[in-house]
Amino acid sequence: MSAPVPMRVADVRRPTEHPEKRIVVLEEIDGERLLPIWVGFSEAEAIVIELEAIELPRPGAHQLSHALLRAAGGEVAEVRISTVVQHVFYATVVLADGGEVDARPSDALALALVAGARITAEPAVLESSAHFLGVRRPEFAAEVAGPHDGASVLADETREELAQRIRKVAELDE
Repeated sequence: MSAPVPMRVADVRRPTEHPEKRIVVLEEIDGERLLPIWVGFSEAEAIVIELEAIELPRPGAHQLSHALLRAAGGEVAEVRISTVVQHVFYATVVLADGGEVDARPSDALALALVAGARITAEPAVLESSAHFLGVRRPEFAAEVAGPHDGASVLADETREELAQRIRKVAELDE
């Protein structure tokens, strides 16, 4: 059995052709392979917040989860994209004590970024994804590679949205 492949979150994208979608792109650290994972809007936003170091006025769900885990004496050691079944990705959060917790990849990746934990992918997941994108659904490969707004654009939008919310709250206090 091959060892999990070290990865990093390279980008969060909003494809031009499908602006309602978000794609988290993982990149092999010592290689060239990419692993695109379609995620929900709020999960993508949580990942962008961590990638772009956006300061929140209060902790988000992933910051809270990490703080609770640490308060209980635990630590996230690794997040592993562990399998893909019928084009649905699954992740495992590996704790420092060896415990494992099943998670959605989007939540696990956001938690990994908060915790500064390793991100890996099983080789079979990378192979399956490459086959799916290259052979079975090349239009998805084009969507991943095509024009898009990346994490920095999404981060600017998130910062502006947060600023608007803060202004609205301040107006209520007047």
